[in-house]
Amino acid sequence: MGAVYRRIDFLHRQCMAFVADRERKLYESKKLDRLYLCTDRISQKSNWTNRKSKKNCEFYGIATADLSSDYVFAFNFNYDPNMVPEEVEREAEEIKDSKQLKHNRKFARLWLRTDFENTKAERANKKKRLSGSQLEFIKNKTIEMLEDDDISSELYDKYTALPSQGMEVHNEYTMAAHFFLLRKLTRNTEMTRFYLDLDSGMKTWFLAAFKEEIIEGRCDGFLVNMEKELTVDNKRNEFQKSKDIIEKFCGIPYDSLSSQQRKRVINYMIIESIQSPYRPEGSVDAWIKNPVPFMGEPSKMISSFTNIQRFDLEHQANLYRKGSLHAVDRFFQKLRRRVSIFERPFQSGSNNHRIWNGYSPYNPVMYQKLADIYRVFYNYCDTSKKYKATPATRLGLAKGNVDLEKIIYFEKYSGR
Repeated sequence: MGAVYRRIDFLHRQCMAFVADRERKLYESKKLDRLYLCTDRISQKSNWTNRKSKKNCEFYGIATADLSSDYVFAFNFNYDPNMVPEEVEREAEEIKDSKQLKHNRKFARLWLRTDFENTKAERANKKKRLSGSQLEFIKNKTIEMLEDDDISSELYDKYTALPSQGMEVHNEYTMAAHFFLLRKLTRNTEMTRFYLDLDSGMKTWFLAAFKEEIIEGRCDGFLVNMEKELTVDNKRNEFQKSKDIIEKFCGIPYDSLSSQQRKRVINYMIIESIQSPYRPEGSVDAWIKNPVPFMGEPSKMISSFTNIQRFDLEHQANLYRKGSLHAVDRFFQKLRRRVSIFERPFQSGSNNHRIWNGYSPYNPVMYQKLADIYRVFYNYCDTSKKYKATPATRLGLAKGNVDLEKIIYFEKYSGR
């Protein structure tokens, strides 16, 4: 196994050197007019390392992709492999770190054992509060985001544990770093629009990172929610229902409409929704129904949390119509199919919620390294069947499909 890990480390170093050289153009020289970006998360459970407790470690990865080119700008996990748990816990106890206010702690960004155990029951109850219909979910999530001082979205329970090597990072720190990285990568872009999953903390750290751009009117943010747990048959039903609603609105079958006609009809429907939105009790957020028929995002609703009222209704409707998470969710879907450690593990009622997957890693650092490697492959080597080009080509960071050898032996081909 040592040889395998050494090869992964080598490939990871080469991929990071290659992509750093390409993405440097984004903030040093390349000018972009518009970017429509979407952000979502995945969670991963690693195999247990303690046979007695058999508890899994759960990690969260946040990624942002461009809706036009599918280019994935960043993909980050809440894990620091360079921290030694025993040393950190010992020092934290000596300086009584847990007695300090969170923002005054030396190890504020790390999950310490005491905090982890104290929050398990509370987070298990949070899962229950967020069940129910889509509108109930939006309402409860909105209340949680307004009232909960702990804005992290980690939902650990009694079946999860902290890693035995390296340390888990509080999710809000990873989100903050993710959005500040995106701000750096997009600083030469004239206008950016972000569509974020309705997730605790995501909106907060986006606003913190892009505060100046939002004030200048160069950046807008939207929250997106949809029915994620539907079966394929239910998704088909919702897809057909959306078509029927559009036909009832305009009097013409959806499939008979041209692309331009569909956009116009959907915009008219969105404008009606703008004038009578859903407002959760106790919130100023206005949620708009996006009627675009799409099996991957059934019953989609969108809320703007920046001032888009400076635009006319047609412009606002265009922004709501474009709202989607499909670019980043497609990346996650392909990642799970192609990289075995990201496959969803099997869980049954007979194993008492314990999960073991032959492909899952025992060392959590593999999540970030293989995610980085796959992100480079996906952006620069994986040609889209629909567009016959890679995401990097469509974004303008490559002239075509990049040969794997030029990535693996980057220094040779870059002249360094």
